[in-house]
Amino acid sequence: MGDEFRGSAGTAKRQKGGKMGLNVNQKRAVEYLEGPLLVLAGPGTGKTQLLSHKVAYILKNTDTNPENILCMTFTESAASNMRERLKSIIGNDGLKVNIATYHAFGSEILAQYNNYAEDYERRLDAAIDEVTQFKIVKQIQAELPGRDILHKDNVKDIISVISSAKSAGLTADDLRKIAEQNLKDSEVLSRSISPLLENVVPRVYKDSYEKAYLPIYEILKDYTKAEVICKNIERSIGGLARDLKEAIVEAETTEKIKPLSAWKDANFEKDGKGKYRLKDRVANKKLMSVAAVMAKYDAYLRENGLYDFDDMIQEAVRVLREDAGFKATLSERYQFIMLDEFQDTNPSQFAIIKALTDYEKPMVMAVGDDDQAIYEFQGALSTNLVDFQNYYNSEVIPLTENYRSTQEILDFSREVINQAPDRFADKELTAHRPALEQSQIYRYEFLASDMEYAFVADEIAKLIKSGIRQDEIAIISYKTKYFMPLLPYLKAHSEINIAYEKRDNLFEDEKIHQIMEQQLSDEEFKKHADVILDNSKCFEDTFTQIKEECVRLGIWRN
Repeated sequence: MGDEFRGSAGTAKRQKGGKMGLNVNQKRAVEYLEGPLLVLAGPGTGKTQLLSHKVAYILKNTDTNPENILCMTFTESAASNMRERLKSIIGNDGLKVNIATYHAFGSEILAQYNNYAEDYERRLDAAIDEVTQFKIVKQIQAELPGRDILHKDNVKDIISVISSAKSAGLTADDLRKIAEQNLKDSEVLSRSISPLLENVVPRVYKDSYEKAYLPIYEILKDYTKAEVICKNIERSIGGLARDLKEAIVEAETTEKIKPLSAWKDANFEKDGKGKYRLKDRVANKKLMSVAAVMAKYDAYLRENGLYDFDDMIQEAVRVLREDAGFKATLSERYQFIMLDEFQDTNPSQFAIIKALTDYEKPMVMAVGDDDQAIYEFQGALSTNLVDFQNYYNSEVIPLTENYRSTQEILDFSREVINQAPDRFADKELTAHRPALEQSQIYRYEFLASDMEYAFVADEIAKLIKSGIRQDEIAIISYKTKYFMPLLPYLKAHSEINIAYEKRDNLFEDEKIHQIMEQQLSDEEFKKHADVILDNSKCFEDTFTQIKEECVRLGIWRN
């Protein structure tokens, strides 16, 4: 076991059997047991190996049972991968370590509390499913006044905002306060700024700069320092002011009006009288209405002893905060806590960890990379990694040795990410893989998406014809939805072998909900659903799946 923790001076060495040893900073992080630790793990720097070896080190060098270790991650596949890696390192004890996703752990806390508390009334066997949630929110929407801005809005969008708010630890009352403050600011600023924007002369820098944008900045400059409305959410005027300041600096440097025009176009529109007004007016009115819907939705859940998927976290936080004995019990049980992909945690998830580590120098380690963060509620002021370090005053160890990419890719990526604002730290990654021959990165721009798709397909066809194996070619996209329009272009080349499976959650489709709510018979359902599902070959399986769900909910008519 000792060989597993032996590092070399700045480089990782392979142990017998092909296992990778630990580099200097990985070893520091594994052996650090003096309190909170934040590990800044850039992509490809071996964070999964780090987490597994940390658990093994704790079990080998402290008097700790595997059941007293808690590892949190985001997906079941990541949890399974960590479990298998642990088993390969420490044997069956690896299966005894608590490894869970945040939501699974939230559900486990509630299940334990149900056995701990004598008078807990909420039903904890399972969260309501998406269909039930959809029906509840849709019913609340149907009861809104006809002139309400959300009266005919997409129900899924309303649910999405409610979910994001709960994830950020915001209540319906918080949403109302945010919307009210931003609407008030919008009204005041629109009145004072609109006359100044009339002084803008298109494509003329000097006059527009002096007569419009500088006076506007004089109005806004007092707001450049963030002012919180509630929790960690600032007034939108703060971002507006800071963005204008950046645009002015760029305009002064280039003596061009383009950055100022871009700021105006992004934030202002004209009303029916030709006067300028802030664009966020409608968004904040919708947020105000969502707050009302959310209040009624939460009240319905409470009255019926129910909770939704996001409530698993919120409710877990509440019981930990309000029941000191239960919190102490769990804090004593989970003596070492490790948090994977911490940059993607939301405030509610972090609140669980804070509650469990509410004592001096807790053994909690977060591993994350702010450059890979995907979660942030609109208006949030700081990143999760900053919050972690500020809350715990933690030790910080960076992992910068990359085992996945070549230096060309790392250098190029760094140039891109350096443009991002509010980064926690500048991490200069060093590649351990040798540079490839003829390694090149190209950037192309297209006037239309179909030109882009055709180009990608043509380039792949050329590579295959030149002798490149197809399993050495990859297409990477920001979201899976961008693959679908590309498929016809790929299939147009006979030499490209491609099979693409797209698995959707049909119960998220509002049209499916509408069909289900009509309580149709088998034949009636098939007649309606056939149009939506486009006569797909999987129709029968889909029909059976939806019918089973309808029967379970008691809305199927034979």
